[in-house]
Amino acid sequence: MPDEMKADQDWKDQARAEKERLSKELDAEGQGKRELPEASFMALLSQMGLQTAIYLGDMPNPVTGKPDVDLAAAKYHIDMLGVLQEKTQGNLSAEEEAEFKQMLTGLRMRFVSASANPPPESAGEAKAESKIITP
Repeated sequence: MPDEMKADQDWKDQARAEKERLSKELDAEGQGKRELPEASFMALLSQMGLQTAIYLGDMPNPVTGKPDVDLAAAKYHIDMLGVLQEKTQGNLSAEEEAEFKQMLTGLRMRFVSASANPPPESAGEAKAESKIITP
């Protein structure tokens, strides 16, 4: 085998071995590292409430790491939660219903507060449409 072909084959073998090693490492790291919570109604509410809190600027945006107020998006999510509350009425446990009501009331109050004192870039959004749908 000529030297050039041998060097090319050696390089390919090394690249293949490195790829396999990295793949094994990633598989090993991924085993048990990312546990997701059990799918449940309360997990769904928690996820939607968390997203709304991010839009209200109560938590940093996970992408930028900075608070990012978007009152229109917060209002949309609050309204979606209101629709969900209306559609699930009578089908929730007493605990689920109580926690849902408490979360939604808190988000609505927080939205009203944020709308009264919007950041400069969101001022137009808050005044344009600040109506919240309530059941």
